[in-house]
Amino acid sequence: MICFDYRETKTSPKIILLDSFMSEIYPISNNFKVFWSFYMSD
Repeated sequence: MICFDYRETKTSPKIILLDSFMSEIYPISNNFKVFWSFYMSD
């Protein structure tokens, strides 16, 4: 499950991946804006 991590900052969440048992957290991106612009680029 891909989630937003607001634990450190409320304005720029990190993107994380949680495993199915929510026991492991895998960081995907430290910056939502950069992640989204990369994801949405052609």
